[in-house]
Amino acid sequence: MSRLPWVLALLVPLLHAASPKAGAATAASSNCVEHGSGVRICSQLDETALRVRGGSTIWRVWLEGPAAPIQVRLHNSSPQVVRVNRGDDQIVHMGCRIHREVRRRVTAIGEGGSQLQARAYSPSVRQEAALIAAALAPRLAQIESEFVRRRGALPAGDSAEAVTELLDRTERELLDALNYQELAALRDYVTAQFRRARAPADRQPADHASLASSRRLVYVSLNALSDAAAAESTGDWRFDLALLCIRHLRKMAESDDLTTGLCLTSEPTAATFRMRPQSFNQWQSDKITTGEYREVYRGLYIYTTHKGFKTIRCLDPERTECPVINLVDDPDPTFRCDFQQGVCERRSDPTLPEGCHGRGH
Repeated sequence: MSRLPWVLALLVPLLHAASPKAGAATAASSNCVEHGSGVRICSQLDETALRVRGGSTIWRVWLEGPAAPIQVRLHNSSPQVVRVNRGDDQIVHMGCRIHREVRRRVTAIGEGGSQLQARAYSPSVRQEAALIAAALAPRLAQIESEFVRRRGALPAGDSAEAVTELLDRTERELLDALNYQELAALRDYVTAQFRRARAPADRQPADHASLASSRRLVYVSLNALSDAAAAESTGDWRFDLALLCIRHLRKMAESDDLTTGLCLTSEPTAATFRMRPQSFNQWQSDKITTGEYREVYRGLYIYTTHKGFKTIRCLDPERTECPVINLVDDPDPTFRCDFQQGVCERRSDPTLPEGCHGRGH
């Protein structure tokens, strides 16, 4: 009997070390980044639980340091590999005494390693856009490289099915890369570009000149087709258009050019204007003409404007008589609505109206 306490003292630590809870703790990896004023944003994830499709674990994010309100961005850059509960891009309020930690279940849905990030979110559009651009640039470069490699690997006289499969795959990769809330309009731009690339043969432009001149139809400007892109032309406008789109996105990210400005005017003046991406049902703040969206993310936007009892609505991107606002390729800084004619259009006014400052393309 006198040996029982000694035996229990030996067994208890061994049993604890073999428990599932202790094993999970050692398998999970922690990471902390400095935010400022002594605050650190920390996260922990058990990668071993995600090695098998269907496996799941808890992604734990917490703050260390003084209590202070802060917004944290939880982002999943691998949506084909893991699914995060409540969405792949979340902005959560933290820092108060009762909001020092958040937990999200992560489930493996494909092969590969998860790419999850928890970082401070900036309320400044320009600062946040710069952070997004820095994260996007290397990924877009990789997508471009892979597209060129896969295109080169296709046999001569490749089938329509093979072409469509490559275009579909590349479009999915781009949309996954652009899965930030702010980039809904840019995702719409990608969707429009690849829809044109998959157009029937009888709708193909004869050459790059005709492709560029039909900017309103295909959303590509002549200036966007660089000499380098022209030199790498495959002779197939579908692949050239896709490559041009990828390269355009990469250059925007590398030059931190994801936002721009748009000056609004109307006749008569002082109309109420609003716009949004078609795929994201959240309007930008209302503006009064003359007015300006000084920092708005690039992409395609539908819009509506009214003055008294007169209204102009352009909510269908396929209506050629009422085109969407293209904030990627169209360099004209002014958007003018004429209520007498019932139309709105981009204009290259040499002098911006009063109230507009503009930000060049």
